[in-house]
Amino acid sequence: MMVWRRASRTTVLLLGLFAWQLAAGPAIAAAETFPSKTVRIVVPFAAGTAPDLIARLLAEHLQPRWQQTIVVENRVGASGNVAAEHVARSPADGHTLFVSPPPPLAINRFLFKSLSFKPSDLSIVTVLASAPNVLVAKPTVPASNVADLVKHAKSSKLSYASTGKGGTPHLTMEWLMSAADVQLVHVPYAKGLAPALNDLLGGHVDLMFANLSDARPHVEAGKLKALAVTSADAISAFPRVEPISRSFPGLIAETWYALAAPGETPAPIAAKIASDVRSVLTSAPVTARLEMMSLTTVASYPRDASAFVEDDARRWQSVIEKIGLRAE
Repeated sequence: MMVWRRASRTTVLLLGLFAWQLAAGPAIAAAETFPSKTVRIVVPFAAGTAPDLIARLLAEHLQPRWQQTIVVENRVGASGNVAAEHVARSPADGHTLFVSPPPPLAINRFLFKSLSFKPSDLSIVTVLASAPNVLVAKPTVPASNVADLVKHAKSSKLSYASTGKGGTPHLTMEWLMSAADVQLVHVPYAKGLAPALNDLLGGHVDLMFANLSDARPHVEAGKLKALAVTSADAISAFPRVEPISRSFPGLIAETWYALAAPGETPAPIAAKIASDVRSVLTSAPVTARLEMMSLTTVASYPRDASAFVEDDARRWQSVIEKIGLRAE
């Protein structure tokens, strides 16, 4: 009887393995031949922004490896939702990918009452890179740090630019305003970072949170001044600029860029993409390019990447609730 039971268990295991092979076979075969046609990398912001530059860097170095044309498409609008919906509705075969900062993947679900896609409609393949945010001001703002800024803001009317409601520049400034009990005038730029940064450089607005890669060249050129960073510790690029968290504990916010695919993309294809992207990102030429952009390589695998994005989503949900923003 015991022999029969052991044989039965073995038979069940073998049958289960056989069933899994039957189910997974087509996906594994598809991964082995991926990509089989042109790959499109969709970016939710304009050309020249950090996610666009990362996407083009990936395309440049993946194309020889994949032996297929890789096209970068910029689909701007609705805080990244336009591009996210397009990718979510694309065939789940790995040939349409999405390079994005946090809003469409981790934040917009808490700010829009009605989204045309669900978080599960997109599958996180890898977190590509990250960068701290920097609080920058036009040179005429009479402040050299956050304490100075808060003191000045309590007696003066200051404005700040953002890439639109729900973007990390907006949420981080609202977070600071809540923590410091000050009010600033919000000037949103629906078309993204470029016009917001241009108006800050032109002196039409006073302040802005921007990621390090976008802020650094203007600070180094003396066109803007850095008042604080949102990393937990000081950064090598601006060693004398203090983290905001030293004045307001817990106020830490980094911008990350993730690669996503349509939600039903088979796991073997997502794993192959993540592995190939990791090889590219950790290569010496690409690492050097990312460092020049003030970005830190992450290059995680799908399971860890998905968990990271969901953890960050919960953190931003807490911030949104704390500052009292309502979904619209």
